[in-house]
Formats: sequence, structure tokens, C-alpha cells
Amino acid sequence: MEGLIPTNTTGISRALLIVAAAATVLAACSPASQPSASRPGGNGAPPAAPASAPRTLRVALNEEPLQFALGFVGIANTGVSELLFTFTAGLTVFDASSTLQPRLAQKVPKVEDGDWSVNSDGTMDVTWHLKPGATWHDGQPLTAGDYEFAIQLLRDPEVPAFLHEYPSNSIAGVTVQDPQTFVVHWKTPYLYANAAPPNALPPLPQHLLRDLYERPDKQPFINSPYWTSDYVSVGPYKVTRWDQGSFIEGAAFDGYILGRPKIDRIVFQLISDLNTIAVNMLSGDIDMVPPRILTLRELKVLRDTWGTNGGGTAQALPAGIRAYLPQRRDPSVPWADVRVRTAMMQMLDRQSEATVFTDGFGGVADGFIAPDDPTWLLADQRDFPHRQFDLASAHRLMAEAGWQRGADSLYRDRVGQTLTFEVAGSMTLNSELSATASLWRDAGLDPSINIIVSGIPTTNELRNTYRGVLGSNPGGFDNFIQEFIGTAENRWRTGNSGGFTDPTYERLFQDWRRQAFVGDQRLSLQADMLKILADQVAYIPVYYTVFGMAWTKNVHGPGPYQTPFTHILSWNINDWDMG
Repeated sequence: MEGLIPTNTTGISRALLIVAAAATVLAACSPASQPSASRPGGNGAPPAAPASAPRTLRVALNEEPLQFALGFVGIANTGVSELLFTFTAGLTVFDASSTLQPRLAQKVPKVEDGDWSVNSDGTMDVTWHLKPGATWHDGQPLTAGDYEFAIQLLRDPEVPAFLHEYPSNSIAGVTVQDPQTFVVHWKTPYLYANAAPPNALPPLPQHLLRDLYERPDKQPFINSPYWTSDYVSVGPYKVTRWDQGSFIEGAAFDGYILGRPKIDRIVFQLISDLNTIAVNMLSGDIDMVPPRILTLRELKVLRDTWGTNGGGTAQALPAGIRAYLPQRRDPSVPWADVRVRTAMMQMLDRQSEATVFTDGFGGVADGFIAPDDPTWLLADQRDFPHRQFDLASAHRLMAEAGWQRGADSLYRDRVGQTLTFEVAGSMTLNSELSATASLWRDAGLDPSINIIVSGIPTTNELRNTYRGVLGSNPGGFDNFIQEFIGTAENRWRTGNSGGFTDPTYERLFQDWRRQAFVGDQRLSLQADMLKILADQVAYIPVYYTVFGMAWTKNVHGPGPYQTPFTHILSWNINDWDMG
């Protein structure tokens, strides 16, 4: 995904090159000059293991996990989801190729196999069969009743919010058929009802928690040390020690359903300063940094240093895209003409923007799905338009739409007005908005910058009523349907900021949301929807935003975990090795 600024910089604005130079200077500021964090064994950390001791994996986190982070409250901290995949296990897991695999379940439920039933009234029933022999860290057997208990908590308004990936308001209840079998009853369709990783539906030990939970006062249950230092689950590692503000330690679980992990001991070291984390990675005092912790600055230093000495892997994964959403609520605006929107896209040197604003880690994006998503294969078979930076083509389209360039090189309509519009976005995108506006200005348009201030009462309204384009991450398929258009009535709180509507897209989306439970059907509908959005230039994609993760050469086995929800490095941590 790496790219370089072309040697022929014709059409690349001076502003963009200035930003590139600034980014280069920033990346050159290596954290090696910063003081190193104390090594494990100092300041309350667990003592470093001698050479003859069991193998220990040292992982950096930059935030203290939230209370209940290992159990049933939504994860807000960066990197903390790694704890769930380390200390617990899910019914299923997405592997490195985004294929859903069984974990604690005997198989992945499928409509075609009959264990995922979609009823005529829109309700669903998903049957799960547990693998025999799975046990909790205390040796007690895992049963279907533990999942019934977990879903009971998920639906209980008196306890803190359950993990956010499972839509609890869509679940009607659970039926336990036998100790190894249970059925989840769904009120409404849910495309990922057969995906139950540990950060969506972890089991909970009713033999340890039910008596406490059933007391009239829920506070002792909510504040129980079970959720931190006394945590017991079914994952590859079990918690052995948790020093608040310092570290979390775990030991390999001999009874793990997939076999004892190869690495004996794991320590999550809490280091708030990102510079210090990078220094400790380069010195070998930290072995791994999970996704969503390092900024591109630290990631670039690790990549450049390890590229010369082979010390480890610094990898970036797409986290979303940077795009510009044309405002479509007013049909009289110049960019209501699809030829103008297409020309606007072809006026942008998106490769240069990707190189500058991701330090070479991100690539050009043609849509909001990941570059390796299998949807692309079908979309390309259906002539998905991959538009390139092409000023000549852009000028032809503008002429066809009735715009001519004047002596000042600006496009003007038949009455002499320039094509004025706002390039809107938050203050954090200021440099990107300016660079993009400069590219459009060089091509003959007349943009201005509109910074939308965050955190004020009118922020949401301003993000829906801009006159031009909005720099943002457009999200997914649901952010282009009519019901998600922001209005005063819904307090401007929905995702379709640009007001895009299309009847064919709407029909396909409803089919996708309510019926696409078979993989091939789902991919086909996604390809069709993706193409409609591109044909109509519902948004102008620029580049993939990325986040970094890193591990030293001593760690063997990490690989990216990509799902519709999140990215986890430790999905297969039981198979990792060191040496």
C-alpha cells in the first residue's frame, strides 16, 4: 500500500508539497532521543524473567482498561479488546482472511445448514452447539446455561451496557436445549447473528456470579473484583495478577479448548507515553503493540529502523477512509450534476494525498470497504468505475456540463458565476481540507474552507447543512439510505450527512439488511450497492486511513484480524511462539 509522490508534480498544489515537507520533518524526529520507560521489574512491574524461565510476551497498552473491560461493558480504550481475545474466547472468530471460524462452537451456524432459521415474520433463531470438553479457568465445565446467563445480563437495563457489537435490543431470549446446545431468538434480522467473538458475546460463569447477580442490590455484583483481578473465563490465558496502573499478568491455560498456548506467560504493560512505547520496542523491552495505539509517527520510526536491521514488523491496516461527501439536499447546486461531481474527483491527485497524509502507509481508496474485501471482485466484474487523477477528462466533463474557464483560469457558468462551494470538516482535518481545496482551486474551481467546531450545540446541524463537500469517513452502506438523513426532527444525529437518496440503492439495501444471510447473496448485493454509490459519486473517496501495530522479530504468529467491527491482533494468540 505504500506510494511515493510522483516525480512529475504538475497539478500538485504548493500547499500539498508544504504539508509533505512538514510530515517528513515530523517523522524524522525519532523517539530514540526520549527517555526509555523503566523495564519490567521496576516501579511495581512484575520482575523480568531470567533466561531459563518460561517464555514471556510483553505487550504495551497506553491506557488502563476500563472497569469491567474483561466482562460485559463496551470497550472504549485503544488496544484493550486484545485483553478479551487473550483471557476469554468466543463461539466464533474471524481469521486473518476475514473468514468466520468456530472457536467454542462446534460449527458456524448457517442458513443453508438449518441451524440459522429466518422466519417469515422477520424473526430469527440461531442454534449453537458447544464443543465438548471446554472448561472455565477454575476447571468447571462450560455449559449452554453460561450463555443464557450472559444474554440475560446483556438484556438487563440495571447493569452497565453490554459489549456494543451485539445489538441486545434485537434479541428476544434464549432457549437451552441441553448442556451443550442453546438457541438465540432474534426479534429482527441481524446479518452477523452467527458471528460471536469474545468482544460481542463472551460467556459468563453462572456458577461464580449468579448468586451475586440475583441479590436485590446490583452494586456488589457490578463492583465485584471478578471483573478485574479475580477474572475467570475460558480463554487461552488466565489472569494471575492485576496491579492497577501498572500491568496485567496472565499464565497459559492448560485446559484451553484448542490446547495449551505455546507462550507461557503474558504481561500487558501500561505505558501512557507513545514515544516511550516506541523506545521500548526498539530496545526489546516490549515485544508487541496492538492496533490503535501507535500514531503514524511512531510506526514510521519503527518501520524505518527495523527496515535496516530486521528488528521487527511495523504494519498498518486500513481503519476507514478519508472522503468528501457532496451535499445533495439542494438540487440546484452545480454539483447536483453527476458530471461535475465526477470531474471534482478526477481533479484530485489522490495518490499524493495518500502519501502525504499517511506517511506512505495508506493507499488510494475507491470505496469504503477494505482493499482486500471479496466484494471488490464482484464489483469489478460489474464494471466498477476506478477513476484516476485525470485533469483532461475532468475539463471535458466540466465543459459538457456547461462550465468554461475564464482568463483567470476559474470555471464560470453561462452568467459568469464561479463554481463556489465549501470544503467543510473538523479542525483536526484543517491541513487536509486546505490541501484538497488547493487542488480544486488549481483545477479551476472556487472553494473556501469551513471549519466545523466540535462540541457545540449546532455541531451536528452544521455537519448536515454545509454547502459543498464534507471531509469525513462516510461509514458503511447504511449511511446512504433515506431514513438516516439528518433533520431537525431527529436532531441531526444520523449518518447520511450528504442527503443522498436513490430508489434502486434503497431497495438493494433493504434486501441486504433483511435477507442477505447467505454469504454469496450478501457479497452480490454489496457489490451492486458499492457500484451505485460510485456511479453517482455519492462520495469522493481519497485514501485509506490507517492505524499501526508492531511486534519484534522474537514474536512469531501475529497476523491482522479484520471484521466488520474491529481489528484484533491476538485472535490466534494461542498459536504464537517466541524465540
